[in-house]
Amino acid sequence: MPRQIRSEILTEIATLYNELPTVHCKGCGSCCVSPTCTAAEFIYLMDGILTTRSDNEIRSMITAPVEVHPEYSGNTICTFLKNGKCSIHPIRTGACRLFGIPALSYMNIKDMVYCKNEVTATGTTTDIDAINQWLYRLVELNRKLHPLGTAPWYHVGFNVECWLDLYFDDSLTQEYFVNLRNSMRKSFDLMRFAKDYKPRTNLHKKVITVERFSSEIDNGNAPLLKELLLDIRDGYPLTGTWFREEAEAFLAEIGKSGQPVKHNGK
Repeated sequence: MPRQIRSEILTEIATLYNELPTVHCKGCGSCCVSPTCTAAEFIYLMDGILTTRSDNEIRSMITAPVEVHPEYSGNTICTFLKNGKCSIHPIRTGACRLFGIPALSYMNIKDMVYCKNEVTATGTTTDIDAINQWLYRLVELNRKLHPLGTAPWYHVGFNVECWLDLYFDDSLTQEYFVNLRNSMRKSFDLMRFAKDYKPRTNLHKKVITVERFSSEIDNGNAPLLKELLLDIRDGYPLTGTWFREEAEAFLAEIGKSGQPVKHNGK
């Protein structure tokens, strides 16, 4: 990645984060799932970690076991949660910063989990239109790194563990993922830890299943497609929510008509 683009991404992410309101919460840590973030945000996060943590701390972070969150289906416990507190609070992702903003409860986001405690937010970006505009700008920033909504991946973000798997795991050989991995490796260097890293989420296997589903969709074998979709939705809990919504949509179409309906990729 050209140095200028990398610098622009880091600056623009910092600007976007600074525009969000401050959420006043109890800091209980119960909502701290591994955050889904975009590629640009992951680069920002890793840049901050590499400049503030020792090699031993980083090695511990990328080799720690991944645990399914006991309360929130499809989510894992955040690796940065230490003794019930966020250990990366100044560089935390947008999902963490947005969580708890009261306006989110009016946006009808599918499967959105809301804070169980009463919280308030102060700042200018507290209404629905402002948050939608903020999200649009985040998506547009990520277009500098990779195309979004590319079949069969329909990809916008991963949880942190999936991003790390993609960064280290050369067995993800699809061009889309190779390009993303190359962008990340040119943006920050974790390769000195490669010998310590083992893929932790089964992302590679899930990608193969998604790929098979995509190749089979024109054959119209609804029972097979349903089997693949159930595997995609339920078989890889450590990958977070990636492709779960798409799988649910396909399953709903099969349930209505007995036949799959092609996804338009948008």
